[in-house]
Amino acid sequence: AALQHWSSDAKRSLIQTFNVATLTFMLLASAASGMLTTRFLSTALLVLPPTIIGALAGAAVYRRLNDRRYQHLVILLLLLTGIGMIVAR
Repeated sequence: AALQHWSSDAKRSLIQTFNVATLTFMLLASAASGMLTTRFLSTALLVLPPTIIGALAGAAVYRRLNDRRYQHLVILLLLLTGIGMIVAR
């Protein structure tokens, strides 16, 4: 509710900053605990191209959405992520 009146650019910036910080912390924690194995690194290299393609596609879609549609898309993706987490459990 607190983000409801923020612009799409502000919301996107907040989400990106959170994701970069979280992923950086997890990478450093994995390295510190010795979890960065050859298998991990090879898998990371394998998923890098689809990740970049997805990011570019997401940026293209973002540029075409108005604030309202962006808000609906974010809520839908959060809902689907939550359902996926529940089903996977």
